[in-house]
Amino acid sequence: MKKITIIFIIGALLRILYFSGMEGADELAYSRNAFNFLLGDFQARHFVFDIRYGMFLPVAFFYFIFGINEFSFALFPLLCSFG
Repeated sequence: MKKITIIFIIGALLRILYFSGMEGADELAYSRNAFNFLLGDFQARHFVFDIRYGMFLPVAFFYFIFGINEFSFALFPLLCSFG
């Protein structure tokens, strides 16, 4: 097994082990926007989190695939961290 693969696996395990969940207002705003978009009830307001489509649209996709839960919310940032 190549060293880079081992480093990747260890990094993934550490990210999952130390995941602390949704803690702040940012995460809640993204989750709300993804949920509203999934229901077809999203309206962009004059709030900075409402225009961050690159964050909440992928989350809405994972909500659609895996259901609305903390795992599907955290999956997109986790995948991005492997970048």
